[in-house]
Amino acid sequence: MKEVSIFKPKAGTPFWHLNSEPFWQLIPYEGGYATIVELQKGNPYSAATIHKYIKYAVIDKELFLLLRDSSNRETLKRALINSLDMA
Repeated sequence: MKEVSIFKPKAGTPFWHLNSEPFWQLIPYEGGYATIVELQKGNPYSAATIHKYIKYAVIDKELFLLLRDSSNRETLKRALINSLDMA
């Protein structure tokens, strides 16, 4: 029997969910924060929406500096994998 999944992954999903974190910020082409709020009322997860409205994302400077070090990246990677194992 074929397994049916209700989960339909979309590449844009992490962009929007990370936007509620203090280390990540989406930068729209125009309209600032009001654009982000308005987009979240619809279907912001599509790749087309991201391409059309989002210019780029910014990460926190301290996080960027930490991620430049390979041992820090490995520590973060292990923590993320371990958190998935617990779910």
